[in-house]
Amino acid sequence: MKTLKMKFFENILLAAACLFGAVSCGGLVDGVPDRSSSGSAERGIGYLSSISFGSSSRSILPSDLSLEEDIDEYVLTGELTGATSSAQAATTLEKTWETDEDSPAYTKMLAELSKSPPALEAGSWKFSINAKINGVSVLEQSVEMTVKKGNNSLNFGKLSESVGNGALNVTLSFPSDAGVKSVVAELLKPDGSTALGAQNLSIVDGSVESSSVNYSVTPESGLYIVKFTFAIEASGQNLSQTYTELARIATGRTSSAVRTIENLNTLYSISFNLTGGTLAAGTVVPTTYSPYQSVTLPAASALSKKGSTGFAGWYEGDPYSGNPKEEIAVNSSGNKTFSAKWGYEIDTVAKTLSSLGADIIVQADGKETHCYFDQDGDGVADPDEIILGDDGKAFDFTGYTIYGGSQSGKTSGSTNVTVNSGSLEAIYGGNGTGSVTDSTVTVNGGSVNTIYGGGEGGTVSGNTTVNITGGTVTKVTGGSKGGSVTGDSVINISGGTITEVDGNKDNVTGTSSVNVSGNVNIGDKSAEKGIYLDSLDGGYITAADDVTGTIVLITEDSEKLTTGTVIVKADDDVDVTDDVTLVDTENHVRIEDIGKGADGNYSVGNSPLTGITMNQYGERNAASGVCYNITEHYSKYTVDYTEMNLKTSVNYVGNIVVTPEWDSKYFKSVSASLTGVLADSTKVPSYPAKKIAEIELAADGSCSIPVGTYGWYSSITLKYVVTAQNPEQTVTYTFPIEVSRLETLNATEEQDNGYYSVPDATSYDNMTSFKFSNGGVDFQGRIAGVNGGNWTNTTYNSGSWHYYLKVGSKTVGKITLTPSGDGSYATYSGEGITLTVTAGVQMADDISYTTLTHKIDNPKGYNVSLGVCADTEILKADDVPIVETNYGYYLDGPKSTRDGCAIDMILVMYLRNSIGVDDVTGLWYGNYSGYESHVWDSTPSSEKITDSAAAFHWDNITGTSETRTIRMALRKTID
Repeated sequence: MKTLKMKFFENILLAAACLFGAVSCGGLVDGVPDRSSSGSAERGIGYLSSISFGSSSRSILPSDLSLEEDIDEYVLTGELTGATSSAQAATTLEKTWETDEDSPAYTKMLAELSKSPPALEAGSWKFSINAKINGVSVLEQSVEMTVKKGNNSLNFGKLSESVGNGALNVTLSFPSDAGVKSVVAELLKPDGSTALGAQNLSIVDGSVESSSVNYSVTPESGLYIVKFTFAIEASGQNLSQTYTELARIATGRTSSAVRTIENLNTLYSISFNLTGGTLAAGTVVPTTYSPYQSVTLPAASALSKKGSTGFAGWYEGDPYSGNPKEEIAVNSSGNKTFSAKWGYEIDTVAKTLSSLGADIIVQADGKETHCYFDQDGDGVADPDEIILGDDGKAFDFTGYTIYGGSQSGKTSGSTNVTVNSGSLEAIYGGNGTGSVTDSTVTVNGGSVNTIYGGGEGGTVSGNTTVNITGGTVTKVTGGSKGGSVTGDSVINISGGTITEVDGNKDNVTGTSSVNVSGNVNIGDKSAEKGIYLDSLDGGYITAADDVTGTIVLITEDSEKLTTGTVIVKADDDVDVTDDVTLVDTENHVRIEDIGKGADGNYSVGNSPLTGITMNQYGERNAASGVCYNITEHYSKYTVDYTEMNLKTSVNYVGNIVVTPEWDSKYFKSVSASLTGVLADSTKVPSYPAKKIAEIELAADGSCSIPVGTYGWYSSITLKYVVTAQNPEQTVTYTFPIEVSRLETLNATEEQDNGYYSVPDATSYDNMTSFKFSNGGVDFQGRIAGVNGGNWTNTTYNSGSWHYYLKVGSKTVGKITLTPSGDGSYATYSGEGITLTVTAGVQMADDISYTTLTHKIDNPKGYNVSLGVCADTEILKADDVPIVETNYGYYLDGPKSTRDGCAIDMILVMYLRNSIGVDDVTGLWYGNYSGYESHVWDSTPSSEKITDSAAAFHWDNITGTSETRTIRMALRKTID
């Protein structure tokens, strides 16, 4: 029996490992020499006197890459983003150090910063480092920091691998007598999709016993699967065998390997999905097998996953179905894929999850809250890092409590919990019992009821840090619920909505501080208190409506705060130190001019912006007041509406009309601006309307944005800057609006009725289909629960919509479209033009649309008119009423049973004022009799319709190549 000898791709898979420890620069003990009070330090000048890099055991860099020896060029840049003084010092920085015969670039960089630190103006800076080898960027990182007067140390933390290309070279040898006729190599992504196209390799005879091929490519950095496919002719049969390996490509470096296959007789591939886990270094992983011998799968001892209680078996096929596998038995066949199952410390009764010290990321997917163990340490919730339940599906942690450590207290070391979105009951940075060292909790979005930087009952032997940049938090505490924090406890707030904040000083041995540097919402009507502050740096706090408690702005040792602004409702109490500026935003005077209340506390006024309404609607709906309200949940105490997810709808059409509400009595001026992100930058030259930046805003900030403009953008942002009269101050309000898009589906599968739609079309609650027939195009639709879920026709006897042409002075009349072989488009050529009609399916908000795109190739520039008409019908209802709208018209199907068919459908034609639609020149609808003669009409019939028909057309198509698009849908109701 022949055996297949194979090793894991050790030379290609560059293992992730700890690259370097914390590196700090040398230099003076205190940096540059001390300066007198009249020196530059007092004028707001800082000095960049040292630079360091943090350590990380999860670096994605190859283990043999050294910052000191391998990097031959460092480029350091910096830019002042916010000054704190008027010092005359540098506001930009650019330094380059290159290796030469005397010293490495790394040594030269540290030496120069130590001996001659550059002078920088104090304030907020953004610094970037770029490490290169042979001119190719291999490492990079950017950080923001505040440059203070005097000496400053810059710490970039762990560096990230630069985006770029590496090289791969593989030599593969195999028996010369195996009958190999050709070899094709491919580079695949870990999910099996193609990264680089197939490459035919030349076979070289190395000796009498063996032949070889060489595969050489330069892909982007990342993890890949190398796949070789052998075409074999043996014993009169043609066989195909595959050989695969795992490869790690690093930017600017070459990964190489030499492999030998001893037996090509019936090879099958083996793929492993580690679901976020890792294999021990040196583990032999089989990537192919033959049916003549059993193959043992990697053992549990070789597998690990941070945050997991252990490996729970290999499962074949659907995740976790059947019984776990330990080997591939003799006489097995076919390519195999095995998924790793892991155990977790999850209590579904108490609804708790323990991270066991692994970095955890919390992120919503629709209505579910998912958790990810950040295995590679890149701060991104990668799909293979998601926590799966026993059924192999993503586990929903909505309403759960997360422990950075362990509920049972068996975890030590540091912890890190990050919430980007989703909904949780509580977060504990530490353990339920027992001790961890340091803990960090970061909330960027989502909602959390309670946060403790420390543990539930356990101890944090180091420091706790809670960072809140967004989201909604009911209560945040820096210390532990029942245990203690032996170090310092810090809460940093730069955004979000928080009911109550407390440093939990009773359970913190070290210093407990709460620092606000942004504009946040704090307090609500049920809060007994708002916040104890240790610093308020350049931002302002907005208390929520009807706060019944007190917002205390004072440090732990009663030191005065020196900066910041507080804005709260007029009947709220604020206890502050003398140097904090309090502003009555209702009357716009300093609080000192109002005086203290009877209880010794100050009261201040209301929010500057009292209201704003954003409606999406067209001309007719505007007159009737029926519209789509984009800003249902406007809150006058919020300045940044990013978290509100303002969004347009493709099922409403027409302009976006913005109406803000101001009290001009107290304001000096109001300015507004509109910006947008283009959905398709290639279409910039052919705007059908003004660009977003060209939309005129009235003096009161109101404006109207036509669909012909906002339809070209993926998002638009409306910003108001309000200036008060006395004292003169400004407040900025930001409203980002996502523009609803249509998702194009793959509509290439022919249905049982001969129409084309998406695969598994009947699994959708709403779906359309199309077919080119009778010289035109027809479409059908189905709605779950209506007409038994069967396909419903939209034209009489499925007779199709037919096309008519005028070219120059000649009326061509009715034309016949010729369908393509795959059913996706049809064409007509004649009279010097070519018409191509392409049909497809798009979806938005769970409603599908058939989209018809008409391309008119007109090389001689004739004046072309294109018309379309049909004898309309829904099921067997031929006298369907037609109702004109601002976006086109709809056929209102009867809500009754006729001839055994329950009709509860409406055919909607989007012909103008709609996203993704080119406005028609005119439309007509009326009785069927003589309907083809009305294809060029623009005045609908006023007669009672007893047998319905409809038409529409475009005029003045003169470009050499132009397109006209409409869409249509079957729906149950019209909004």
